[in-house]
This record gives sequence, C-alpha cells and structure tokens, in this order.
Amino acid sequence: PYTNSITSAEREVFDYWVEQRDRVIGKNGGPAMQPTGKRVSKIRARLGEGYSPDQLKDAVLGCLSNPFNVERGYTDIELICRSQAKVEQYRALKDTGKDDTDPELLSDLQRCE
Repeated sequence: PYTNSITSAEREVFDYWVEQRDRVIGKNGGPAMQPTGKRVSKIRARLGEGYSPDQLKDAVLGCLSNPFNVERGYTDIELICRSQAKVEQYRALKDTGKDDTDPELLSDLQRCE
C-alpha cells in the first residue's frame, strides 16, 4: 500500500475505481486493490492539471464500459490516468458509448493528440 499521504480527492477517485472495477469485473477472490504509489501519483498528476474527481470518474466509467479494455484486463487506474490523452480518450468513451475500436472515434482521438 501507498504509505505517503493521500488526499481526500485522490482517495475519492481511487475508491470509485475500485468500486466500479469490482462491479464490472468482480473481485475474483483476489486481494483488495491497493493505492500504490504509481496509482496515486497518476491520479495526483491529473488532479494537478485541473481535472476534477468527477471528470476522472467519467474516465473510469468510459474505460470499464469498453469491451476491449475489460476483456484484455486494461482497466487499472494507472492506465486510465496515465496522461491527459488517456483521460480524454476514456471520457469520450463514456460520453459516446462507443468503444475505442470504432474507426470514427479513433480518428477523433488522433486529431486530439
């Protein structure tokens, strides 16, 4: 577990990700997800860039609504919050209901990068 301080906003995003991930994927009898330094640092970076907890939660929902990510296990909060481009990619999926293999969405995302 991450032993340094974690802010309430960081904890809010992390706990939401765990809750939603468990809802979509299930716990599979595995250990509880922990707020590691890598995970917290990515959340902290995006919050520091001006994203709100609700915007990051939208990215979580977008990622977890995408069959490509879920089927391949690409659902970690570290991936979701890796960069501004990733946050925007997953927020777009939540807003459109499309998955990221949709050619139109891929074209839109490439223009944003």
